[in-house]
Amino acid sequence: MDSGNDKINSIPSNKNNNKLRNRFDLTCVVCQGPASGYNFAQISCGSCKGMRKDHLITREVKLRKKQLIEENRRLRSKQNHIKCKLDNVNVTSSLTDIDRLCLLHIKDSYTSALRSTPSLITFDESLTKTYSFVDLIEIEKNIPIRIINFLRLIPEFESLCEDDRLALAKYNIIPLLCLHDILVFDRKTELLYNTTELTTLSSNDKSFAYHYKSLCYLFYGYERMNNYISYIHTIINLIDNDTMIIQLLMLILIFLKGTTINDEQLWLLSNPQNVFNAHLKYVDLLFRYLMDKFSFDIAVIKMIRLVENIFKLQATSQDFQQTIKRDASTVEIHPLMKTLLGMT
Repeated sequence: MDSGNDKINSIPSNKNNNKLRNRFDLTCVVCQGPASGYNFAQISCGSCKGMRKDHLITREVKLRKKQLIEENRRLRSKQNHIKCKLDNVNVTSSLTDIDRLCLLHIKDSYTSALRSTPSLITFDESLTKTYSFVDLIEIEKNIPIRIINFLRLIPEFESLCEDDRLALAKYNIIPLLCLHDILVFDRKTELLYNTTELTTLSSNDKSFAYHYKSLCYLFYGYERMNNYISYIHTIINLIDNDTMIIQLLMLILIFLKGTTINDEQLWLLSNPQNVFNAHLKYVDLLFRYLMDKFSFDIAVIKMIRLVENIFKLQATSQDFQQTIKRDASTVEIHPLMKTLLGMT
């Protein structure tokens, strides 16, 4: 009995020994090393199991990976080529010494034109004084005089024949009046001053600015003036409050025949090619100035947005022109303003 029990008890022990032997005595069919188990019905070790998976990658997958690597290499090469070209553009398009002298001349000419015009501060501050629309026009007639004085200091404008100078001033100057307002606008107080030197304002300068603002709101209307001031803020933010950009825009628009805001006014130039060449010169100078100040990409974006705002400027100018023509039809105004407003 006892021997029979010993045989029975020894059976599990033999089974366990077989399991242990099977686990440690397995041989990898690939490298003949110790195996760790079965992989795809084959005895294999851990290393060969990974190799087996690699071998299972199809030729199509390998080809696709190779194509992706080659495509990424081409993209990197193309990006480097574009960057190299942009770097070359930035180098060749930077402002020359002649360009900088031209910009300095424009700045000095505008300052000189402002100083050449008599002061506008001649209003009566007494409480008994009443103001009319004519008083507002009398103030504003000095602005086109300043702009014309500025243009007469620009070689491309002064070299034109008298008829062409007159035509450009008569039909293109109204939008320039709005650009002038941007140059004399104080963003904090939202006042239009009599000078571009906003850091050295006198008490008379401030009194005039408040007086002028009151007249504008009174005769142009609250909603129209609020929209106009909002437009000025938009332009100032776009140009980063750089007055040189506005002065260049003035020259671009004065030499652009399409600037005219009255579709009924058809006019011809004696020498349109000279006018067109001057327009192209200042467009090119403005773009390279923006590129020199910011970057090529930002210059492109700002030029596009400036063009968009020029269309708004034309619409705004036309609105003010029609308002002045309507309200001034029954009063006597300065002959210069009549000419610029198309009333003669």
